[in-house]
Amino acid sequence: MSAKINRHLIKQTRFDSGSLTQLGFVAHQYKTSGRYKVDVYRENELRTSCYIDVDTDNESLQASIELSGLELGINTSKKGSCCDSNVKIYKINREGYALFYVNKGAGKYHVKSYYLESRGESYLFDSTTLNKGDLFGLTLLRPGRYQLRDGNSNPLSSLVVEAVKPLEKKYVPPEAINVELSEIHKMKEISLLQAQGIIFNAKSDNRVIIDFEDDDEKHQCGDRPIAARWTKSNAKRG
Repeated sequence: MSAKINRHLIKQTRFDSGSLTQLGFVAHQYKTSGRYKVDVYRENELRTSCYIDVDTDNESLQASIELSGLELGINTSKKGSCCDSNVKIYKINREGYALFYVNKGAGKYHVKSYYLESRGESYLFDSTTLNKGDLFGLTLLRPGRYQLRDGNSNPLSSLVVEAVKPLEKKYVPPEAINVELSEIHKMKEISLLQAQGIIFNAKSDNRVIIDFEDDDEKHQCGDRPIAARWTKSNAKRG
């Protein structure tokens, strides 16, 4: 059996909440019951769409929407149409989250959605601008130093990913850490282990951009406890 190298993961040096790639996700909570239209963009070009039905009777607390697969499997429908049988429909409880992520390819996706039952077609959610309750999650695999910036390229904090030493047993990353963007100015540096998740909780008009700066050999893994593996299900707070 031969292993296939994912070149997109190896070459990637920028992670952007407003331009989703592999290893990241954005989660949004639709708090009003009804049907929502979600337009999916790749590199600012409308590629496809889907619907999300929100209701208190729906048992699901998470709708996982993989954007690259959605683009490959569905043609873009006319904006505002609710009768196209070829458009995928996701169902979710009002207390749950719609989780948008990318599973393959170079990514660079963002989404915009609006409430179909409203008179206008103004977007209620735009993943290029996160607001209170929205989440941006990420897993960084490459050890080294990163710089966190906002959408205007203003520095927010530094982030260091520590290398993991070879272990006799299988490595299980620690649980994801949660960072409130309203408090990030108080954090001079954030430290993670390889493959440990980090979830940013938005406040208002937020965009998070993380750039790889250099391989910092000073930051090697010490004797730190190992906890449960992080998965996308950690997007649900509480």
